[in-house]
Amino acid sequence: MAVTMVGGNSFDLIHSLFDPVHSMASQIASEFSEATYSLYVSSLIYVGLVLFGITILISLLAQFLIWKISKGKLAILD
Repeated sequence: MAVTMVGGNSFDLIHSLFDPVHSMASQIASEFSEATYSLYVSSLIYVGLVLFGITILISLLAQFLIWKISKGKLAILD
């Protein structure tokens, strides 16, 4: 719920970095208790899986960049 409060929970299009937003995480947090139909719950779980996929992609890209900078050494083992 902190993500929802900090983000502002607004559905308007943003015009600057300081405008309120409605992120994927705040959508899951605010609407999961209201989900009554199985399609509604499934769509929120799908949004969570998409968010998880984006997180994994960014993490793998960061790990690849660290590996590239450290000249081929595995940065996990250091």
